[in-house]
Amino acid sequence: MRLFSLFVVLLCFHSLRAQFELIPLYTAQSTGLGQPSRWEHPANLAFAKLSSVTATASNSFLLPEVQHIGLTGSFAFANAGMRLQVDQVGLADAFRQMRFQVGYGRLLLEDFSLGVQLEAVQIQLFEYGSAWQKNYAIGMQYQLHPSLIMQMQVRNPIPLPQADYLPSASLVQLSLNYQVSSEVDLFTEVEKNVHFPVRLKVGLEYRVLKQVAFRTGMLTGPTQLAFGFGYRFWEHYQLDVATTFHQQLGWSPSLSLGYLFE
Repeated sequence: MRLFSLFVVLLCFHSLRAQFELIPLYTAQSTGLGQPSRWEHPANLAFAKLSSVTATASNSFLLPEVQHIGLTGSFAFANAGMRLQVDQVGLADAFRQMRFQVGYGRLLLEDFSLGVQLEAVQIQLFEYGSAWQKNYAIGMQYQLHPSLIMQMQVRNPIPLPQADYLPSASLVQLSLNYQVSSEVDLFTEVEKNVHFPVRLKVGLEYRVLKQVAFRTGMLTGPTQLAFGFGYRFWEHYQLDVATTFHQQLGWSPSLSLGYLFE
């Protein structure tokens, strides 16, 4: 069962190629929209109005060995923002990935920001020991129109030296967020890893009430459907529940609970 679980993880995150691929952590809010990088984008930190702390847990394909947990702290300053994150995913006694990440975004113009993100990731294969991988990303966010936001992020444009079996991949993401109305937002993203085909992500959020939102989306590579729900309660708390669905491998639920400081 453990070997099958490891095979599933590698399959889902394209690691069966000659390249080792890190397993990303998405909040349930992002997962319900098809995993766009809207909230994980460092340049978006510059527009944050509130500081927050969010805990996220996900489980790939309902396999107990494939559990991902993380804690994220986002801090809003005047015209800037910072994020600290630690997360871990692992298969008992077989594989573990632990990531430490820091991001910073700065508003340069009223509607334009730049951001940078640094991370160190420990990869541990218990039979072979452990190694560290270092990555960085540079991004920008530009509000083209009051209802249209564009984001672009380049990850590892110049790859850093790594262990022989943990080379870092260069990746480009281009995202658009269109506010259709005061209740509806549309998210689209194109992602290109230098080693793999283009990946598409599309998501829709519908806010039934100020405190309640329903989400759906889809993504390719591999093709999955996404569904989610968000609820703001007691003024300071945000609960998000989501799942993706793969036709052969099944459901991957995710849950995030956040506290917003006002």
